[in-house]
Amino acid sequence: MVVKNVLMLVLALSSLMSCGQQDIKLSESEKNRIKTEVKKSFESLVESTKKQDWDSYFDHFDQKNFTGLNADGTVWESFEEFKESVHPVFQMIESSDSLEFTNVKITALDHNTAILINQYKQKIVLNGGQEIRAAGGGTQVWSKVSDNWKLVSISSSSKE
Repeated sequence: MVVKNVLMLVLALSSLMSCGQQDIKLSESEKNRIKTEVKKSFESLVESTKKQDWDSYFDHFDQKNFTGLNADGTVWESFEEFKESVHPVFQMIESSDSLEFTNVKITALDHNTAILINQYKQKIVLNGGQEIRAAGGGTQVWSKVSDNWKLVSISSSSKE
């Protein structure tokens, strides 16, 4: 429900921001190109997570413009705030045994903006050996920055 509401809000804001600007229509080939590029960036983000390469993981974010919504309802108002909240948690992970995305959909809004929604299942092992299973969904807003797709906003929800 939270993901759906956030997605609707992002789409509404996108519509409002484009008022007064010329209507940019993307051709199907442009949409497909953007979806392919964003999917590649998303897959790179996932690989960084699986490998626990946190420097690479954080490189996927637009550190200047990032904001987000945590599954617990708290807001990250900056990249630094996000990083400070998740980095200690990352350090507690011994291994990421599985990370599966069961549903991923990418919508290209314009030449420089796309929304990716996903559902996931994950199993991690903490440093003390405790196994954690999680599932949920997320919304990611990707923006093209200097020819690279970067995350400018994320929101997440927990299923289990």
